[in-house]
Amino acid sequence: MADTVNEKSSATLKVEFFDNAGAAAVPTTISYRIDNDADGTEIKDDTAVSPVASTVNILLTATDNRIVNSAVERELHKVTVTATFGANEQTVNEFKLTVRNLNFHPPP
Repeated sequence: MADTVNEKSSATLKVEFFDNAGAAAVPTTISYRIDNDADGTEIKDDTAVSPVASTVNILLTATDNRIVNSAVERELHKVTVTATFGANEQTVNEFKLTVRNLNFHPPP
């Protein structure tokens, strides 16, 4: 995934999972959420990923990559991915994505 995406454009986040020995591992469940990093505004609520696999591609839609604060040139969005492995193991990872505001006009 590119570190920067234009607003209202889709992007794909590739996530890989490994066990403690470094071998590819298939989680029991995978979910993700998206928040505006600056103020915590929820962009997308916790969403299940299906099917689960040791490598998944999460599609971030044009709606997911919308601008929350139109007064800024760029926004940092945080994608939080949670995976569970059985009843007692969980991993949480954060990925940051800069979204470019194509309609930004600096004040005179």
